[in-house]
Amino acid sequence: MDLKKIKESFSPLVGRTEAIFKVSFTGDRTPSHDEVQKAVADHVKADPALVEVDSIKQDFGSASATVEIFIYKDAKAMQTFMVKPAAPKEKKEESK
Repeated sequence: MDLKKIKESFSPLVGRTEAIFKVSFTGDRTPSHDEVQKAVADHVKADPALVEVDSIKQDFGSASATVEIFIYKDAKAMQTFMVKPAAPKEKKEESK
C-alpha cells in the first residue's frame, strides 16, 4: 500500500489533525479501515489508537482510493470529539 498526503490541517479547538491521503493498492479489494489506520499511523509516526479513519472512497476503475483521516493529539480529545456511529433504530412491533 502506497500513501501520498494530499491535504493536512490542524484544528486546535478539537485537538486533531485532519488529513486526506491518496492510497494506491494492489489486488482486487479496497483496504479495510484497520489496514489504512495502521499504514497511516506508521506513515505519520503516530499511535494507531489515536488515528481514526473517517472515510475511504475508492476511485472508480482504478486501484486507488481517497482516505479522510483524523489524528488526535491525545486520548481525551479523541473520546470527546470522535465521530460516533448513529444508534440503530428500534423496530416497532406490528399489532395483529
